[in-house]
Amino acid sequence: MVSFQPALHPQRVPLSGGLTGAAGQEGPAGSYATRGSRATSSSGGAARERQVGVGVLLEPFTKQRWETLSPGRIRRLFYRATVLATGAGLRRGRLGLMLVIAHVSDTHFGDDLGAAGGRAAAVMDHLLAMEPRPDVLVVTGDVADHGLPHEYDEARAWLDRWAGPREVCLGNHDVRAAFAAGLGVDPNAVLEVGGVRFVMLDSLVDAVDGRRVDEGSLGHDQLAWLEEQLAADGRPTYVCLHHPPLTINLELMDPFRLLDGEALAAVLTRHPHVVATLVGHAHTMGVTSFAGRPLLIGGGVVSAVTADSERLPQLWYGAPPSFALHLVDDDGRVTTHWRALPQS
Repeated sequence: MVSFQPALHPQRVPLSGGLTGAAGQEGPAGSYATRGSRATSSSGGAARERQVGVGVLLEPFTKQRWETLSPGRIRRLFYRATVLATGAGLRRGRLGLMLVIAHVSDTHFGDDLGAAGGRAAAVMDHLLAMEPRPDVLVVTGDVADHGLPHEYDEARAWLDRWAGPREVCLGNHDVRAAFAAGLGVDPNAVLEVGGVRFVMLDSLVDAVDGRRVDEGSLGHDQLAWLEEQLAADGRPTYVCLHHPPLTINLELMDPFRLLDGEALAAVLTRHPHVVATLVGHAHTMGVTSFAGRPLLIGGGVVSAVTADSERLPQLWYGAPPSFALHLVDDDGRVTTHWRALPQS
């Protein structure tokens, strides 16, 4: 578990009264509101907005399931659903959390062993069974293993099980055109959920002469775009990309890190409201420091990468699928718990 206190607190505006949710349920007075959940694409400057309704967030609960819940749990579910649907921040005390981020990485749909789909399904099953569920899903790249259209069809079906806000990064195993066509995702987007922003970056270097490039790069134009996005809004922000921007002492992965990590660090250092950087690629549950704040590695769904000193396969396909849960308190503090799911 790792915990971090950012430099700036979320900006919140008190509502004049209670929040009204599904079935006439009302949230407590003194709740807070920010702009609603939405995603903004960089393509042509156009914005694409996604409002998350209370009914969607409560949809998985059948009548029989409601009857098994305590009155306190029902009140909590209605309150959290209403908060997320309106973009409000959760207050301190009764709930204690503002936001729960499910951070999943390296699903590698279509892997040669044929196990990726089942492992990804186990992760999604776990997330969907949580009550309440996480508030946002962030996938930090390597969605597909070979970047083939049928792999993205499988990934899209997996992603569509998630009814709430989500964003997805490109990884070095992804293919840009097939990724965009199959998932309908812009590689540079800004997602806003509950007063917290997620800026998605594209670190994929396109294949050269048909050969995959495993190193990552952002480039001058994308770093300038990131600077603009961070300067435009001072709310707490998570910067998300596939490649770790520095070495993490894994012999297999360190040569294939982000090549312009120092330039990224220079941008982040100028913006203290960046809480953390979320990455994938390394197939490990890990944390380090980057640009003076946490760099959180989201584990690996398809496999784990181990250190040379460990008496384990270096690329360990028998490892349990892993992912991260980042819990953001209402004072902006983030605590991370990693999960490794047992396999039958």
